[in-house]
Amino acid sequence: MLVILFSQDLPCLKMVDLSNSKYLLESLNFAGSRRFERLDFTGCINLSYVHPSIGLLEELTFLSLEGCSSLVQLVLHDDTASRLYSLKVLHLSGCTKLETIPGFTGVSSLEYLDIDQCVSLSTIDHSIGDLVQLKFLSLRDCTNLVSTRKHLLYDFSCSYRFMWLLRTTKSTLAEKHTSV
Repeated sequence: MLVILFSQDLPCLKMVDLSNSKYLLESLNFAGSRRFERLDFTGCINLSYVHPSIGLLEELTFLSLEGCSSLVQLVLHDDTASRLYSLKVLHLSGCTKLETIPGFTGVSSLEYLDIDQCVSLSTIDHSIGDLVQLKFLSLRDCTNLVSTRKHLLYDFSCSYRFMWLLRTTKSTLAEKHTSV
């Protein structure tokens, strides 16, 4: 088991790359190091818990949890108080056990959202429609998604500057939800 403990604040640390740390089970508490700009947990296949204080990282621009196949839930500091104002890129693809993702309130700068292959994900918060800076969205192979394509299109139609890319394999959402 890999445990990373910071015994003191690290005010100058801006980037942490723990990618492919296969024995990492939990992320650190980010409250003491709020200047992070980039966090990479790509391929941490046993990461099952991300500390909610990650939602306090006002300077975070890049977060990758890609391939964190043990992650079930992502909470951004009680979801209503997220301060991820600078976050531009969020990779969640391959989080096959991820059942819920947070609302997107407070994540107003998000441009790239990749939720590919989150096969356990059943819903997406309606606040995704408020992401006016979003340029890329991929929901490919989210085969358990209950939110309908029509609902997502309606949410995005309110975003004037949104260049929309929705990829789904074999039009999975359209096939599953033809009566909306």
